[in-house]
Amino acid sequence: LLILRLKNINNKPLWGDGFTYLRTARQIAETGTLPDTLDFYRLGNKQGDLFTLPPLLMLLLVPFHRMDYRVLANIPYSIDLLIAIAIYFFSHSLLGATYLQATTASLIYLLSPINTFTQTQITPRQLGALFLLLFASFYSLYIQRDNLVYLYFCPFWVCFLLLSQRMVTQILFLGAPFIAIFLAF
Repeated sequence: LLILRLKNINNKPLWGDGFTYLRTARQIAETGTLPDTLDFYRLGNKQGDLFTLPPLLMLLLVPFHRMDYRVLANIPYSIDLLIAIAIYFFSHSLLGATYLQATTASLIYLLSPINTFTQTQITPRQLGALFLLLFASFYSLYIQRDNLVYLYFCPFWVCFLLLSQRMVTQILFLGAPFIAIFLAF
């Protein structure tokens, strides 16, 4: 995987959406405002087939817009490391997992096939996964410990989730009823 990653990373990304996010971040930095629309053509198709990107990743890239792409390509690893730490912490504190079980859960996340693939690109998937995990964990902490402080953080995690990644947002809204039923019993 590391060889594949190194082969595909250079100063101009050859695949993935990283170039779109970085180009838009550079445009935001130069103009000082968000573009009127965040609609982009899928696969360079100039006739229709538009899709709209949530702005959070592009806004987070603005301070780093002048950095070399090879440096920026390490962002997914950093976010994945945060997710693994959160999985470790919440599985241990919420679920009562042993240190070995919590470590195993974190490693399973880090080494899952889809995750190893998305680590090679700058995409909002990791941000979406992080905010979904934080929302679910804080909501679970609220239910488990009956402490409103945890609940107060939930709207922030959902807002960040809505601004980061569409597919994870779909998981949140489609999965919420099932999670609520599960937690009710």
